[in-house]
Amino acid sequence: MANKAQASIKLIAASDGITLDGYLARYGSYPLYQTYDDANVYIPDFESGSIAETEKPTLALFVANHATGKLMTPQTVDWMYNGVTLTFGSDGLSTNEGMAGTFKKIDAYNASYLGADVTVRALRVMKNLVSLTNMDNDRISASGTVEVKGKPVRFNDVGAEVVIQKRTDSLYYVTINPLLLKLSNEAPSGQLEAQVLAGGNPVKDFTGYTFKWEKITSSGNVTLQSGSSNKVTVELDDVDSMADILCTVSKGSEVVGSGFAHVEDESDPIQVEMTTSGADPNEIYEDDTITITPRAYRLSNYNETVAVDSWDFYSYDEQGKDVQLSGKDSAHFTGKNAVVSGADVHAADKGNGALRINAEHEF
Repeated sequence: MANKAQASIKLIAASDGITLDGYLARYGSYPLYQTYDDANVYIPDFESGSIAETEKPTLALFVANHATGKLMTPQTVDWMYNGVTLTFGSDGLSTNEGMAGTFKKIDAYNASYLGADVTVRALRVMKNLVSLTNMDNDRISASGTVEVKGKPVRFNDVGAEVVIQKRTDSLYYVTINPLLLKLSNEAPSGQLEAQVLAGGNPVKDFTGYTFKWEKITSSGNVTLQSGSSNKVTVELDDVDSMADILCTVSKGSEVVGSGFAHVEDESDPIQVEMTTSGADPNEIYEDDTITITPRAYRLSNYNETVAVDSWDFYSYDEQGKDVQLSGKDSAHFTGKNAVVSGADVHAADKGNGALRINAEHEF
């Protein structure tokens, strides 16, 4: 069985024999994305009154036992914006200076996890995030605790990026919802949806558009679906432990954008996690060096490591194109780990600083 992993896997805490796996799932009709122009017009405009509250970007917090996949209930949650802890009033709206009413915390948000309806903590964007003094990408994150055997176990910095761009008529933005899809024997399939914004506005009529859905593998991209549908269904059989799914969007003969989603198979007997050292994978500078080391373990026992002599690595950019790392003969290489320079990360994707590492081993 082939088991695949990538650097975007985020393990956020470990204590008393339990490891927590946390992520933020985005709900609502709009992604975490805003544009601006020289006239200081923001699109989408979350304060215009034309966007219903339920359509605004809402981040649902999921924290699970990494070994069992069982969803945990946070006892405490701190929400942060660019590292600043948010404070809230009795109405749930943020009260921080300069961010009053910008965010709304929701302590009981209805969501779905592995095919089951669940209630989780969430944070909703209520006002514009772009402003005259804020025209760079931002970050929303959550930290907190869950209770294990009567003791608090902490999880830290579960985050999501807010993309802010200067708008032009030809500017397209593609994102996949959800960015992380978990499958299991109880939920053997799931749907991914590509959302396209043109000039900051959601595209609703896809006449003339083509969506090519591919699974990224070390031996080349595998087409799952290609056509006019911006949605694709992913089955357990499509995933070996985990996989990146790339959607390339074209309008006519022109490629206008692409987006990634990560799919995890929670049913495989052998799972793979990626650990990093040397630098923060969410904030790599050009003079950094980060080492990525995969670890295989039994689904039935997280602490039981499965020995692997060598992994097959594959490095690529946000368009799914090969990226040859410094000192390597190609984008495909083998070893115990992958050592990546910050310069390689910044050079990837024509300077946008987005590099993906995939590790694979057949058991």
